[in-house]
Amino acid sequence: MATAKLAIIALLSTSTLAFPVRSFGQFSQVTQALSSLQQVIGKIDLQVQNSSAETKAKLGDLAQPTPVPKPQVELATESDRAALCGRVTAFADHADSDAHFYSQLAFAAIAVSTVLALFGSIASFLSKNKAAGIISLVVASIVGMSNAYPLAQVADFNRHLAGEARALRVDCELTKPFTVNAYASDVNQFRLLYVYEEKKPSFGSPRIATDELAKELQEVRTASSNVIVAQK
Repeated sequence: MATAKLAIIALLSTSTLAFPVRSFGQFSQVTQALSSLQQVIGKIDLQVQNSSAETKAKLGDLAQPTPVPKPQVELATESDRAALCGRVTAFADHADSDAHFYSQLAFAAIAVSTVLALFGSIASFLSKNKAAGIISLVVASIVGMSNAYPLAQVADFNRHLAGEARALRVDCELTKPFTVNAYASDVNQFRLLYVYEEKKPSFGSPRIATDELAKELQEVRTASSNVIVAQK
């Protein structure tokens, strides 16, 4: 009988100790996840601060640092969801429009250069050396401008921005329940899209920064997902 009592006491003592340890471990996981998310948000804040005044104006109130959500699960309001989805949709439409515009310019430059080169060859064949020379200069100017300002790369970059924005819009519209953490994640991804809009190819710089954008967007999603998993 005494042995049975001792066994029960030992079992209760072990159970009592196990629950605080488990709670502390879960709290530690949440803290680490929130800390990781805060670091990611801090990087975005720094990029927004270093961006142009135009980008800050476009972001408006979203340019303010987004507070880290509390450990308990909180739901964002539907008005916040609707406002964010609307702005993401407008960004996607704008990026699509720019992509179409620069694609048309790139195509026009190629078509005009081809036609002029054909006329130049005909003029040269007809011994119209002056006309052929002028046409050759015009063709060289068009080709040179196209190489200096990479129209095709700008179009590709805007298409990528539009694609990321459309994916973000779907996430914003379909995420249920739409928690504060999910809202914060979508807001910070949206801020990144505006930051990277400044990094599109320009004169003498044809580099496309789509890989870096995709990596940073994934960092935001991963950090936010870690918080959600740690809270469960």
